[in-house]
Amino acid sequence: ILIESNQADLAAERLKEFIRSYPSDPILDLAQLTLGELYLKIYYRLKDEQAGAAQGEIKIAMGLMLDPARDAFQKALDQYPNSPLVGKACLNLGWVYWEKGPDFLSKSLEMFSRATGALAISKDQAIAQLKLADCYFQTGQYIRAIERYQQLLRDYEFSPSIREEIFPNALYQIILASISLGDFDQAQIT
Repeated sequence: ILIESNQADLAAERLKEFIRSYPSDPILDLAQLTLGELYLKIYYRLKDEQAGAAQGEIKIAMGLMLDPARDAFQKALDQYPNSPLVGKACLNLGWVYWEKGPDFLSKSLEMFSRATGALAISKDQAIAQLKLADCYFQTGQYIRAIERYQQLLRDYEFSPSIREEIFPNALYQIILASISLGDFDQAQIT
């Protein structure tokens, strides 16, 4: 209810209290994952509110949300390594490092790679594959990026929604990577 009424801050506080009060509850993996997702939600809300304005306080607040999100996801991975939520925690942690910037691309790549392996065939896995390829692209590993984008295209050819939502980005990135490699024939084929 708090999340739906745009009170993610209060929801995060209540969730932290639940985690402190019930340290052996069987759903703590879900609680940690949800706590991290709340911090990410707050981060993205602040990012949307900033909308290009150079407002220092908002930038600082945005940055402050990434560290607790990272901590919550890492705690979920460390304390519940056999949880069925590991893939989702890795995906979200990959996003945290992606948002932290270029200095964290290697960590982002590692988390998106883990997520790709841990998640079942789903939109989340397709996103993890896309972001893994994006990490390779951003680090100048264009051949690996192209291979990952092409793998995504093969793995999700059966899914109309993923073809519509994610494929255009992957195809565009293949073109950019091919151009970066000087492979204009590949760029034209795509």
